[in-house]
Amino acid sequence: MTMQTDLVSEEVISHFHPELQDAVRAVNLPEVQDILKKLGKYGLGVALPHMHNEEGMVPLPEEMVSSEDNLKVSFRRRDDVSAKPALPVMWRCGKEVNSVAFCGAECGGCC
Repeated sequence: MTMQTDLVSEEVISHFHPELQDAVRAVNLPEVQDILKKLGKYGLGVALPHMHNEEGMVPLPEEMVSSEDNLKVSFRRRDDVSAKPALPVMWRCGKEVNSVAFCGAECGGCC
């Protein structure tokens, strides 16, 4: 039996960008709860690929990645080659599985 203790209320979901609401709502589904349990065995979880801009929190476009370095998050184009090494920390599956978030290999506080 799935323990649904951290469900997201419709009131909370209504505060998300409309294009993110279905993804957040999916966390409440029994099959996603089961996936979370399976991922948890490996120390993994589920994330919502997003970015922040003048509109607030919006979907992370396919061509963008999130990058954390020295305790600061920025967003850059996927094809923007960084001179600094970074570790992939979040993945998304569209047409294929891609890394969508990176943490600087020497981020100055968390690694």
